[in-house]
Amino acid sequence: MVQDRVSLLIVTFVIAAGGFTHAEEAHYIDIPSLAVFCSPSAGQTIAAEFLCDEISKRTDLAVSVAGTAPADTQPAVFMGTVASPPDSYKAPKGLKVPETPDGFVLSVDMKIRKAPTIYVIGRDERGVLFGAGMLLRRLNIGRKTINIDEHLQVSSAPHSRIRGHKLLPKQHDFIDWNSLPDKSQLVKDLVIFGTNVFNLNRYDSPMDEQLSRMLEAYGLDLWLTLGGGRVMSINNAGDVRNKFGHLTGIDAVTIPGGDSSGTPEHRVLIPQIMRFGPVFKQSFPKAEIWFSNQCGEDHAKEDNDFIFDTLNRSQPAWLDGMTYGPWTKMDVPELRRRLPARYKISLKVDICHNRGCMFLIPKWDRAMQRSWGRNGISVMPRMMASIHRAMLEHTEGFIAYNHTGVVNDLNKFVWSARAWDPNTPLHDVLYDYGKVFFGYEHADAVAQGLLMLEDNWRGRLEHNDSPLRALEHWKTIVADMGGAGAIAKNWRLELYLTRAYIDAQIKRKYDAEMRCERKAYKALEDARKQGAIKAIKAARESLAEVDTAFQSKEDFKREMESLGLRRYGDMDETLDNMYHALNDRQWLDSQFDEILNMEDETGRLAAIDSIIDWEDPGPGGFYDNLGVVGMQPHLVRAKPWEDDPAFDYSPIEFNMHRPDSTQRHSMLVSAVTRYGNALVMRYDGLDPAASYRMQVIYNGPWGSEMKCETDDGFLIHDSFGNTGSEKVEFNIPAASTRDGELELQWRVTTVTRGPSVTEIWLRKD
Repeated sequence: MVQDRVSLLIVTFVIAAGGFTHAEEAHYIDIPSLAVFCSPSAGQTIAAEFLCDEISKRTDLAVSVAGTAPADTQPAVFMGTVASPPDSYKAPKGLKVPETPDGFVLSVDMKIRKAPTIYVIGRDERGVLFGAGMLLRRLNIGRKTINIDEHLQVSSAPHSRIRGHKLLPKQHDFIDWNSLPDKSQLVKDLVIFGTNVFNLNRYDSPMDEQLSRMLEAYGLDLWLTLGGGRVMSINNAGDVRNKFGHLTGIDAVTIPGGDSSGTPEHRVLIPQIMRFGPVFKQSFPKAEIWFSNQCGEDHAKEDNDFIFDTLNRSQPAWLDGMTYGPWTKMDVPELRRRLPARYKISLKVDICHNRGCMFLIPKWDRAMQRSWGRNGISVMPRMMASIHRAMLEHTEGFIAYNHTGVVNDLNKFVWSARAWDPNTPLHDVLYDYGKVFFGYEHADAVAQGLLMLEDNWRGRLEHNDSPLRALEHWKTIVADMGGAGAIAKNWRLELYLTRAYIDAQIKRKYDAEMRCERKAYKALEDARKQGAIKAIKAARESLAEVDTAFQSKEDFKREMESLGLRRYGDMDETLDNMYHALNDRQWLDSQFDEILNMEDETGRLAAIDSIIDWEDPGPGGFYDNLGVVGMQPHLVRAKPWEDDPAFDYSPIEFNMHRPDSTQRHSMLVSAVTRYGNALVMRYDGLDPAASYRMQVIYNGPWGSEMKCETDDGFLIHDSFGNTGSEKVEFNIPAASTRDGELELQWRVTTVTRGPSVTEIWLRKD
């Protein structure tokens, strides 16, 4: 990190004729136009150039660094550190620069000079940079104007020391990851919201070397992720120089203990890390070393006793801390209890994936899950803020890893802003995001639109009209920003409009298909009047109506292309998924084929009845589809989601994501638990005098072998695996329901991730 830079920076704004006017909005100073003076001999530093460049991108008015203090009649921004503040600076009463590194004050003074003066005073050099970022969030910048609140006074410092993101390219993204300017601009964008760490997963390309120099120039921290396979190949100082000598300013390395290609088991990896640590510190004595105890062997096997026994016994001085990451088989409080006090904890958080990930999306409709790919466009601001709040305690901060390029762009900024100040209202974060990247005239509309995109993925789609409203909202934003030309110039606008278009198409297609499905079921209900064969023919005709009544996939692609929306990496996969049936048409067709092969009408009618009555548990019975929110009333959650966002203890709805499957949709979603925790269902209101039997489908994602017991110790069944589409049946002991209540508990019997239950019928005999 660069130290001892020039600490007094001056950015001047010289107003045109007409001077300052006060906007009608309370306390705002409006600057209708700016002329810029820049001294060519001035020592222009990164923070000043950063501020000037970012203002210039957002206005037609040029801004540059001046080498000498401007005349009193010239509006100006004065930038400096506590150790070397501008000569004119006098701290406003009650406003103090925080003692915390990276802290700053930002204030507007209307009296000390004849023209308004904006001060950015940092605790240190990097505090000046983050103060400049906050100023960009507080300025209202238009193509021909800049204005600011004349009473603005901000004193701010980060809550978390580590506020980082992994930079990992993705093919066919909304930005060009092979372009250093594009990649560098993303770094600058994140700095505006307080990001101070950037993590490289690869570090052997010329661009990585250039990026490391840029981070060093900005005073930002460079972290590397070293998979277990790479660590195993480093045994001496020469290996360290050969692999890392081309990089400038390595500040930390993280070593994932699992969930990484080529990672050996912990009993092999830990001894190698013990050799690696001292060797690496010889070449980079100030760099931190972090290790995670993530599970290995398909995210199931852990060796925590060995890991923590080793650390507590040896307590190596070169180790700085442990990282809590995906498939860490404990929560952060337990990690803190087992870890020696000398070591810190950081978070490695997955904020990019939608499925099969650390933070599965709660209450996500199965039709949306069935359509969107794992790496689809993720816009989850409320969810991200809640996760951050839940995982804040005991940690130094976070590194968000990223396999999806920029399609999770907003999630990054929510994490950075809340890591700087966890008390920042979410709307303020979204408003600032809208103002910085879309213009302050559109900031509020963008903030609302982002929340609407999250609402698209919350709850049952049949009751959710947010996708249709969100699309109209984003179309209005596009029109207000200039139409197709604005899309071509602003990849974030294209990103969110693409998401809105696809969500709305999924909603429309789902609604159309469900109308057809309801009509098909109506036809089946007439089977005893018109015969099974005629009923099936009518049902198939009803299901097929969507093929001609709804827009085709190719027409939808052409519509999006005509709007200037490119086919980013996962878009074709998403379109293919959503143009499979979102209702149960594929299952129904397979059932119809079987029924038509039957020889007798009685059997055909009985089979049709079983289709119609699939979810009916009979008189006094109960049915749960455990993978669908609202259809699992007997599922027990150990903790509310807000306290357990990684589902360390509570079950989560899991979608198998098989768009071409001929299984009923209810068979493709399950409730699952992680880390071997029991999955529990609880019933009350049972008939104490009756006997009950359980019918169940096991079709979970991991093929778990598990046993089922009652809470009073009766074994319902011993080790049992997936049943596919078949129901299996077990008797419930009368003693377990004699009090009118029943609790069922499933526990894995093999080393696997956890039990999973798909559908269950509790039938009363």
